[in-house]
Amino acid sequence: MPPSRLGLEGCGRPAHWRRGSTTDGSEIKLEVLAVRGVLFQKQWIFDQGGRPVIYQPGAEYDLLPDELKWRHVCYEPPAVDFTWERECRVHCAELCFDPGVACLVLPSEDYLGALIADRDEYQDAKWYQYSEVFDQEELMQYREDFPWRIIYVGG
Repeated sequence: MPPSRLGLEGCGRPAHWRRGSTTDGSEIKLEVLAVRGVLFQKQWIFDQGGRPVIYQPGAEYDLLPDELKWRHVCYEPPAVDFTWERECRVHCAELCFDPGVACLVLPSEDYLGALIADRDEYQDAKWYQYSEVFDQEELMQYREDFPWRIIYVGG
């Protein structure tokens, strides 16, 4: 499976995942992932330029130099406190990665079913295009299993 491209929007303010796609053009419906996320080893993120966020009150955001604002996370306890996340961010428009460096974090197997169905739909469309050239036995050799490691949290 080719690496995935996942974009981050709003790096200076609360970030959220946007819709992404694999490098071969198949879409990944990231709104499914937005419930939980993607898990990386900290060293890999650091190697990509990632750094720990800066926890501080929202009123101090403008005190940061522009080149550090992407690391800001609002910290106003007890109402706003995300320090338990120990978040790191990569300041980029796109972060390319493959299943060898990341795990998907999902709330339940139902979410995995939606991801696999989306991916299978893409593979079926691709398979249909190639069915004009290859016979079914040859095509089955190119069908890929779902490569991502999954961690479930929640119900």
